[in-house]
Parts: sequence; structure tokens; C-alpha cells
Amino acid sequence: MVMTKMKPVITNKAPEVCCSGGFSLMQIALALLVMSALLVVVLPLYFSMVDEARDARLKAVKTGFHSAVLRSREKWLVAGTPGYLETYGDLAMSKAGWPQPAQRQVISETISTSGCVQLWQQLLIDSAPQVSELLMMDESDAAEDAEAQNSLIEALRASADNGSAEFYAIAEQGRCRYYMSHAGQQNLNGNIRLIEYDPNNGRVIWRIL
Repeated sequence: MVMTKMKPVITNKAPEVCCSGGFSLMQIALALLVMSALLVVVLPLYFSMVDEARDARLKAVKTGFHSAVLRSREKWLVAGTPGYLETYGDLAMSKAGWPQPAQRQVISETISTSGCVQLWQQLLIDSAPQVSELLMMDESDAAEDAEAQNSLIEALRASADNGSAEFYAIAEQGRCRYYMSHAGQQNLNGNIRLIEYDPNNGRVIWRIL
């Protein structure tokens, strides 16, 4: 039997690689570009949705507070216009028939922040969102001046850092103002949201500054 010698086959074809060793710089740059574009679109939408939710919450609480004011006036009329309504935990009523912070009956015509907190709790009872006194504020009209508004935002954030209340109350210009907490809002638009009650005429409004 004649044995033939096999010649090696020489080829220039590169060996196949079964898998990639990682992402190329081009792929990474493209991924970062897509993520940046998504953030530009998604973040404003997210903040807008958060703002809308807070606005809706503010209006809902205002409606509940206003309804409680009107109910107390009806009860006051039925009861014969007394100075206090026992059904609301001895809620003080004015001669015109509007709920009053209790301290107003003692200290002339001035009202106190603690009285506004008590009034909130008396009117809304079990459904009352948690409210605390606003820290680091005097009784000036803080919602009207631009510089004062910035101070107010900082005061709201500081108060939120020291408590968990949803609203913070202060007596200003003879009215009770209940400011929505700014907890977690350092990156939002900083709008001031409040419910204002005037015990002279029973007027309840919500405001976004």
C-alpha cells in the first residue's frame, strides 16, 4: 500500500469570534445620547404631573374646608345663633355666624397662628390633613412680596424638615393661611400653594403664587 503525505491547507481567513468583548465607544455614546433625549422629554412631564397632582389636592382640601364652614353656619342658625357650637368641640362663632379661632374671643380682634391650627382641626375633624404652625415667620403679609415669597419657601422647607405635616398655618392680616408643605420640592418650580380663610366673612379661597 502506497502512503501519500497530506499537505497542510493554508488559508488567510481570520478565525471566527463567538461573542463580543464589550460595547464600542460609538455604541456607548449613542446610548448616552438616547438617554439624554429621554430625560429632556420625560423630566418636564414628570414635574408637570406632580404639580397637577398637588394642585388637585389643594383644591380638594379647600372644598372640604369651605363645606365645613358652610355647615357650621347652618348649624349656628338652627341652634339660634349661639356664641359657640358644641357639636364642633365648642367652636367659636362670630356675631355674623362665621367660625372663629378661639383666641379671637379673648384677644380683641387679633387672631393667632395656634388659633388657626385649632380652627382647622375643629372644622375638618377626622378628615383634617395634618397641620402645624409655620416656623420662622412673622405675621407680615408674606404671600404678597417677591422677596418675602422666597423667604416663605425656605420657611416651608425648613418646617417640612422638622415635621411631617401636609399644611403649615400662620395668622396673617387677620386671616388664617394654610400653606401646603414644600417637602421634597427642592427641584420643582417652587410654587406656593395655600388655602386662605377670612373669619370676618367666611370667605375661603385657594391660591397658587
